Amino acid sequence: MVVHICYTTINLIQCHQKLDFKGGSYKVRSAEVGLFTVAGSTADHLVIERSGKAVIGINDNWDTVQELYIDTDFPQGTVLMDYSGANGLASYTVPADQRIQIITQGVNPALNGGGKAWLLCLGTCIWKFGVCVLIGDVCPPR
Repeated sequence: MVVHICYTTINLIQCHQKLDFKGGSYKVRSAEVGLFTVAGSTADHLVIERSGKAVIGINDNWDTVQELYIDTDFPQGTVLMDYSGANGLASYTVPADQRIQIITQGVNPALNGGGKAWLLCLGTCIWKFGVCVLIGDVCPPR
């Protein structure tokens, strides 16, 4: 039996262990009133904030990038980086109204480089403040 380990799952576990975002209050931002959807559908896009610690986006749509704006507990001026790598080295500075843009890529590997990209199991993003690093390089699994 061959078991394929999804890079995204490994990355989420490592982020959980090493970036200390599990301490914030749990908020399902994609279910709140006032949400503004730019592209996609809230039925395919789950966005969770660990209050002031991290925002995690999960997209179960194969072909469609999900994009929305959510209210957040991060203070104005906080620079958020995407630790998933799905948005490259993108950063986002929290504006005065504390509403931030969350972009979560589709799952389809053909849209994300093809080849062995299926191992990445795309469809997630992890926005957190601080310097963006490749988690696997600095945070080996326990």
